[in-house]
Amino acid sequence: MSTVSVASGSAQLSRVSAADACLGLGELEQAIDSARTAIPMARSLTSPRLVGRIRKFSDRLEPYSATIQVREFRAYLDRELVS
Repeated sequence: MSTVSVASGSAQLSRVSAADACLGLGELEQAIDSARTAIPMARSLTSPRLVGRIRKFSDRLEPYSATIQVREFRAYLDRELVS
């Protein structure tokens, strides 16, 4: 893996960590926005660790599953990270 790929992967993991922190503060929209930005890179890097972190974040959204933001995020996640 190249240095650029490692740095990109680390940056995307940081975005998911920021999303987790925002969710912990009850900032659902900001949390989803942060996580969404990591998805395209997760696909292009084919990083199992990053994909796993994004999917765990999605699982943490369960209490908000009735909201349009969560439904749209999960639909986007499913489209982009077809497993």
